[in-house]
Amino acid sequence: IVALDKDRGVFVKRANSTSDTLLGVISAKPAVHLGGFNGAQFADERRVAVALSGRIPVKVTTEGGQISIGDRITLSSTPGIGMKAGLPDQVVGIALENFAGGEGVTGEILVFVNLARGSGADLQGGNPAIDSLIVSGQLTTVDLAVSGNATIEGTLTLAGHLITAGTAPIVTAQTAAGTSAAVTTDGNDQAGTITITTGSNPTVGGLAKVVFNKPYGKTPKVILTAANAAATDLKYFYNSTISNFSLHTTAAPAAGTTYVFSYFIVQ
Repeated sequence: IVALDKDRGVFVKRANSTSDTLLGVISAKPAVHLGGFNGAQFADERRVAVALSGRIPVKVTTEGGQISIGDRITLSSTPGIGMKAGLPDQVVGIALENFAGGEGVTGEILVFVNLARGSGADLQGGNPAIDSLIVSGQLTTVDLAVSGNATIEGTLTLAGHLITAGTAPIVTAQTAAGTSAAVTTDGNDQAGTITITTGSNPTVGGLAKVVFNKPYGKTPKVILTAANAAATDLKYFYNSTISNFSLHTTAAPAAGTTYVFSYFIVQ
């Protein structure tokens, strides 16, 4: 199994790391030989035929488990040697023969080499490590997990529920909440509730400050809603930054009273 030589783009090397970009398998007897080097600068280099598709003998090991017909093949920890692929692995092809060699034993099986990514079989769970996926029509999934950023240029329609997740932000009582005031939160950086129980001598000003676990890219918009009867009597507003938002009032709240607010935050 060979990979792209990132130091010399027109060359390949024996694949030796899962971070390598797998390009194919060396073929000793290619049925059709396409392309080749032109120019004296390559005269001293070893020329090899890299199979990009078709039935090719591939050296394998049972490092990833016994190989059965239909299993997908990826790179093992031994440079150039394949093994049974796991779900997130790069795949060079599909095994056409079984291999049950013992520990440390290397053998050779016929593999249908196919480097295409994002095929129907991939999306069915055979290999979910898809480099690029473009959907021009409807996409229906049972479960969709995104570990990085997801950008949607269009309309997102939810037939179920929007459920936020994450660790609760850090919330603290501010001076205007009064002496010995208590403030708690239930939720995360995107949505939740703030419960403020005022202490003695509350005043006009800041009641609570909520610090996000992960700062936003720019100042977010905060939607605050009174969530109990007492909160509806307050004249309140918020200030926000990329790392926190604070709840303020323009009229002194009552002492020893619990005020509950719901919040929803978007950037």
